[in-house]
Amino acid sequence: MSLTPQQLARLTQVASASLKLESVATNGVDLESKVSIHTVYVYYYLTTFSEEVNIMWPQKWRIGKVLFLFIRYAPMFFMVTILLNMRVYADLSPKTCTNLWLAFRTTLDFTSIIASEVALLICLFALLNARRPYVLLLVAIYTGMTLGASIPSLRYDERVAQTLPLTDLEHDLGYACTWAGVSDPNLRLANKKAGYVSLAKAVALSAFALYIFLVRYRNQTGTLFQTMRRDSGVYILAFVALRLGAALALTLRTENDLNLPGYVFSMCVLEIQNTDKVSSPVRIFQVAVPMLACRLLLEIRKSADTSVRTAISTILFNPPWTGDETKENFDDDAHERPQEMVRFQGLGRRRAADGGEVNQDAEVGTDTNATVVEERRV
Repeated sequence: MSLTPQQLARLTQVASASLKLESVATNGVDLESKVSIHTVYVYYYLTTFSEEVNIMWPQKWRIGKVLFLFIRYAPMFFMVTILLNMRVYADLSPKTCTNLWLAFRTTLDFTSIIASEVALLICLFALLNARRPYVLLLVAIYTGMTLGASIPSLRYDERVAQTLPLTDLEHDLGYACTWAGVSDPNLRLANKKAGYVSLAKAVALSAFALYIFLVRYRNQTGTLFQTMRRDSGVYILAFVALRLGAALALTLRTENDLNLPGYVFSMCVLEIQNTDKVSSPVRIFQVAVPMLACRLLLEIRKSADTSVRTAISTILFNPPWTGDETKENFDDDAHERPQEMVRFQGLGRRRAADGGEVNQDAEVGTDTNATVVEERRV
């Protein structure tokens, strides 16, 4: 069968792209990184499941429990997107590929990262113990930056998720989806600007976290390392460092010659770029940040500072009791609190705590009892 020069050029281009992808997957540069990262998360999930059951499951369905469970289980669904760029020998329609990508990659990815950042901000506000106007101002700034970074990126990701019908060659190679790619320069420019907004938000989060620890360090005794350990600073600093690194990688990334959503738009912290290898982002951001956020929600409840524990419990788990509800509904752990034992000295007479004197509220009825005794003697 003879081929025209245009058909031969197209076949060469498709075969070259397929070989590059197969080389990356076969050599383990990208596939092993994905599998290893998700394996680490599954291992972390299994080893901390008992802690989740003991601490979070007994809690009522308030914002703390919902936030924790969503952050913890959202990365499980990211694993589905690995199959969309691999040879799975499954027949999926273009609409199915697009919907799977938008459902698992875009929706859960963005909401999981935003939920993790919200958990971080709540913990930082509890450590800062700031006044309400300052908290509202910081929330407004974070919301504006999040919308400024998310809306253009979501539009870009929606365009990236558009698919084309599989060709016979791609079908024979075993691929399930083929992507149309982004050719609109305006969308590319808007997504690039959104990356700079995301970088500015990451810098602001990092500066805010460092400021809080400096304030806590000045107001408390002990070294800076002790303050960090006492206030879950290891998790907070690791979170903001990873967030800042991911924002830098997204902003400074170079375009890939393979027009695949997994490469064009991915949250990553490292890119391997050589002359003879295709760039391969190692995606640990989607799983590392939720892990740190979950650990932060668990560990900050153990803070030695009573005000921090009270603030976290008030915001996330148990709101203050207003008197409109019963104490059983207000405090789940009320029945577990040890009650002080009171010694009694005779019926209706309670011994005081300071040396055995009869308590004033227990003297009621003493004269009556004495009168009854005198009448019986007579």
